[in-house]
Amino acid sequence: MVGQYIHSFYELAVHTYHVNPVVFLILYLGTVPFFYLSIFFMLREVVRLRKSKRKLALGALLEDRTFDVWFLVFVAANVLPYTYIAIWGRNVPLWVWIPIALVIAYAAYRLYLQVRARRKKRT
Repeated sequence: MVGQYIHSFYELAVHTYHVNPVVFLILYLGTVPFFYLSIFFMLREVVRLRKSKRKLALGALLEDRTFDVWFLVFVAANVLPYTYIAIWGRNVPLWVWIPIALVIAYAAYRLYLQVRARRKKRT
């Protein structure tokens, strides 16, 4: 019964969306350690900034290189499995694209804030 359900799901994904669920699962599970590691290091940077008696603001986080690197790892870990779907998938429903677009939009916004803060710092 369960095996039949898994097989039908596999067939649906392969024939309808042209995506191999095994590859997606490997990518998804492969990025999980990086996802949690990036959260750990980003929170560690927030705690470090709080302990340094500096005012913890968005500007302070944007100027911190370590936070930026781990934020990029966080975004990559979130987006990588879905990038596989975006490149090789066909007939993918709209609800799959919404979380992907939100993560990418937030990353682009952070990049914009980072560039703006560094430009202000130079002048």
